[in-house]
Amino acid sequence: MKAARLSPELQASLRDAIVAERNADAALDARRAHVDRLLQEMRSNGVSFDRIAIEAFKARRGRPPRAKERLRERARLRQRYCRMKVKLGVTCGHRDPLATTGQSPSVHVALASKELANMNDPRLIKRTTIEETYTTSSKASLGDADLGDDELDDVDDDEDEDES
Repeated sequence: MKAARLSPELQASLRDAIVAERNADAALDARRAHVDRLLQEMRSNGVSFDRIAIEAFKARRGRPPRAKERLRERARLRQRYCRMKVKLGVTCGHRDPLATTGQSPSVHVALASKELANMNDPRLIKRTTIEETYTTSSKASLGDADLGDDELDDVDDDEDEDES
């Protein structure tokens, strides 16, 4: 079976589409970098993430956000802001700066030797046992239970005879 060849028109169209896609990616990267710079400038001027989220949502959707939408947009902007700062080498939030560089922390918490010994102990499983005890005040409260016990005793006796 012979493979079909691309016509010159389709080749040119494909080439143009790929070049246009590459140019659009480059333009998108430039726009994102511009938005990152604006976000950094707004935050350095003290504008809250809530206010930025409201404006960003209005720009995206053309209407003011509902409460959940505002919170989601705010979280998205905070994440973007932190990622942008990490790219610049600045930590954001509660992250450990040494963990991002791959270094071990300089402060170690010392554990007692007894704690270290118990860490690998397989007997650290907590087991609880419930023991129930029933007591009766007299044999009269048992009623017909005595008959059943005698029958069971007879069965046990039969088994004992078989074993000998």
